Amino acid sequence: MPCSRCSSRLRSRRRRGAGGELIFLVPSEPPSYDGHKEGTFGVVHPLAPHYNTLLRVDPLDRTGSKVAPDLAESWAISPDGLVYTLKLRQGVRFHDGSVMTSRDVKASYDKIVFPSAETSSYRKGQYRAVEAVEAPTRRPSASGSSGPRRRSS
Repeated sequence: MPCSRCSSRLRSRRRRGAGGELIFLVPSEPPSYDGHKEGTFGVVHPLAPHYNTLLRVDPLDRTGSKVAPDLAESWAISPDGLVYTLKLRQGVRFHDGSVMTSRDVKASYDKIVFPSAETSSYRKGQYRAVEAVEAPTRRPSASGSSGPRRRSS
């Protein structure tokens, strides 16, 4: 049953402007804080605000079927659908101030698609078609032997 007193308190807080504190309860203990290795509820939700992706689902699309840029400002798909070329946004920086490059993107995807023997990759199976990730310029690309696969996360 809604509490009118509570909702009026929330409305008054919204009028104060941006900022504040969000308390988010996750009733789970994360096995690790490696977002590439883990896929549990206890990791995905707390870490999601700290990660960006190359592309994302358009938040303004109510159908949830449109792709929007995130770290990639544009992309092209080869006529055969096997090579994706992405142009990275300029000026993106990590938390320490260093500039993100195509080599950083390649390192992240190599960790997901081709993990070392010492680690694992929760998402590796979603990239079975990927044969290589290249970063010869500022435009990383991925190629595979079959059609594109949709990411579920």
